[in-house]
Amino acid sequence: MTDDTTTPQPHYPPPSTDPADTGEITPRRRLESEIERLGLTVRSEFVPWSKSRSYVKGARVGDRNLNWKVTICKDGREILTTDYSAGIGHAPSYSDPRPEFGRIRGGGISLARAEALTFETEHGLKYRGNGFTGRTPIALDPIDVIWSVLMDAEAIDHPTFETWAADCGYDPDSRKGEAIYRICLEHALKLRAAVGDQALRDLRDAGRDY
Repeated sequence: MTDDTTTPQPHYPPPSTDPADTGEITPRRRLESEIERLGLTVRSEFVPWSKSRSYVKGARVGDRNLNWKVTICKDGREILTTDYSAGIGHAPSYSDPRPEFGRIRGGGISLARAEALTFETEHGLKYRGNGFTGRTPIALDPIDVIWSVLMDAEAIDHPTFETWAADCGYDPDSRKGEAIYRICLEHALKLRAAVGDQALRDLRDAGRDY
């Protein structure tokens, strides 16, 4: 007889029938499976570097990053919208092996590669080179986006800003730190309201080792 009071358990992928598959459930597969089970998806809109929260006037090309405005949805319904950034290493031209880009040594970036990275971080499109701009959007990883929000959601475990600040290395007297805490807490509460307390715990547990 089924016990209806049993605590729901996270849903992980079924064993693979592929003989080449070792059967290992990787941290990514575990998190991805839980995200799919809960019907979570991510919509995104690219934000040019010059208009992003990361923008710093006069910054070096290597200090730029890729930015999006992302919306997490459950079953197509919006849960929350926030900013998301990925480092310059995620720009396609950063690791492009084309000879004209040269090699990155000691943090140095050739003029050709710098031009490509500037284009990509400003337009969110892959640079094609040879005087042509790109038309293929630079895709973000929705699993990374949700994992990032889950890390923010750990604020819900802290009874006060001061305990969160001590755990995360922020000055408890910092207004900026407190503003970040409140955003993280807001994300946690919105996620919990959308999926439920147990499902949020399962989701966080699935992403623990990601």
